[in-house]
Amino acid sequence: MHADDMMNERKQLVPNLPPPPSTKPSLDELLDVKHASRVLGISVKTLLHRRIDYVKLRGRVLFRPDSLCELIERSTVRARVQ
Repeated sequence: MHADDMMNERKQLVPNLPPPPSTKPSLDELLDVKHASRVLGISVKTLLHRRIDYVKLRGRVLFRPDSLCELIERSTVRARVQ
């Protein structure tokens, strides 16, 4: 699959998620637990039990958009070609 096709497919699947940063993310790009769970369509409890990288600042758990994209990729079940 071509890189542009993958990016378009990602935008269709996760329209509210900002594109992965080309440089280090700013604090504005970090998502709190509630927002990240809404973007993924899962409960906060489920999100917190997943193995996903996070940032912890002053007791707040925050997620980078690229970490959410990685979770989506790891969780994707590929169709078998017959």
